[in-house]
Amino acid sequence: MAELYFSHDSDARNDPKLAALVYELGLLGYGRFWVLVEVLREQPDYRLALEPVTFVALAKEWTNTVETCSPDEAEKLIRSFIERYKVLEADESSFWAPSLLRRMAKMERAIAQRRRAGLASAAARWGPGNDDSGSESADSVTAVEQTQNAVEGPSSKGKGKGKGKSKIAYRERVRLTQDENDRLVNAYGQWLVDQCYDKLDAWKGAKGKRTKSDYKAISLWVVGAVNEDLNKGRISRPHGTENPDDKYGRVGSAV
Repeated sequence: MAELYFSHDSDARNDPKLAALVYELGLLGYGRFWVLVEVLREQPDYRLALEPVTFVALAKEWTNTVETCSPDEAEKLIRSFIERYKVLEADESSFWAPSLLRRMAKMERAIAQRRRAGLASAAARWGPGNDDSGSESADSVTAVEQTQNAVEGPSSKGKGKGKGKSKIAYRERVRLTQDENDRLVNAYGQWLVDQCYDKLDAWKGAKGKRTKSDYKAISLWVVGAVNEDLNKGRISRPHGTENPDDKYGRVGSAV
């Protein structure tokens, strides 16, 4: 089913960690690993509790008419995935697959963007026309303007400045070009950028303010404000999200 989909690299077996796993555990271990990833995908937060009942459930998943698996064997295998092969990560209470978290975060962002674009398309088709009066507050930006990748108007300052650069609505009141979004994600990681978008959107809504450039606002003060929230414990970073010290936060590795 589409709602239970997750991406899977066709050359995942060539990842060094999985190659070592296959070499030592064979295709049985490889198959059990991917069954486990499928089970993790089915969980609301893509994590499983590190407790005996989980090992019982996985033993059942890994038992069939050809081979059997006991709860003790399931626990031993899970811990080898975590400690020896490093294809899973864990804390004191749960474990997860970092690659799955990255891939699901990417997929969920794409779904949210398509949903916003669909709503905007409906508004563009059936809603009232745009007001050309030129007056616009933060709360008067229409759904059509938010998500139809409206091109910035030509500027009289500098020939062709901004030409061909469309802005995408990442939140109701936050719009950036794809290039600006990519630069922020490369610099700070997707999770922190999402927090910045939420914070700027809330600030604009509460204050009725507008910014000439949401990208510059985020770079100049919103990132600092979000980091202050982190330092003071007002928000916390979920397990498995991109490390802010990892400049790229890429999805590319298999595990």
